[in-house]
Amino acid sequence: MKIRVFHSKIYNTIFRFYLMMAIVAIFGFLHQFTLAAIFGFTIAISAILGVSFERSEKAVASASERKVVPLEPKKHVRQAG
Repeated sequence: MKIRVFHSKIYNTIFRFYLMMAIVAIFGFLHQFTLAAIFGFTIAISAILGVSFERSEKAVASASERKVVPLEPKKHVRQAG
């Protein structure tokens, strides 16, 4: 996973701003001002610095190569009623 500074999209920054405001409001109503300050500050700094998290090439390739196997019940299940 790559972490890059000043590489975030504008919609990410706006989303983080609203997320920060929601978290601060929720913790404020719960009178948890210390948690509101810690989480709000962390999200605000990540939005201001434009931090972006990208998956590495290897992780993207391995995710596309995964095989999906449908689940089958091992025994017959009765219907209710």
